Amino acid sequence: MGREFSSPQAFRAAFFGEIAGSGDDPSKVEKWYNEDYMPSMVRILSRYFTAYPWVERTIFMLKSKGVKVALLSDYGMAEEKLYALGLSPDLFDAGVYSASDLGGLKPCPVPFLKIAHAMGIDPSLITVVGDREDTDGDGAAAAGMNFILAGGDVPPEIPL
Repeated sequence: MGREFSSPQAFRAAFFGEIAGSGDDPSKVEKWYNEDYMPSMVRILSRYFTAYPWVERTIFMLKSKGVKVALLSDYGMAEEKLYALGLSPDLFDAGVYSASDLGGLKPCPVPFLKIAHAMGIDPSLITVVGDREDTDGDGAAAAGMNFILAGGDVPPEIPL
């Protein structure tokens, strides 16, 4: 968590190597993770969870004011997780990204900076809205971005 990797392949080698430890083959662990674990997580999200009630309304409000909206998720299957929570990836007009594909898990600043670059926006002009201070907030701060902690039933106050 928080380490920078030179490529998605380098991240996967470190991630699955750590999960495998000294007893398992990392390629077998990666297969299990992608074919069993993550699809199970998506099914659990779909069955037992929904997005915070204000998320979709807040995104539409931001987009109506010309604000670009992107999503950064750790661990992959970001679009599938969105659908499981009742949200469409199409809400995020600036893209849906997996931190693991961009160089490291949050709070590594690299994924945040790569998204800012893809959006063509100076990082200091970006506000990250997230539900975890230790990952979303620390990653935003390390990338020179603003941060708003959000969660629960009350929408965050986003200054425009």
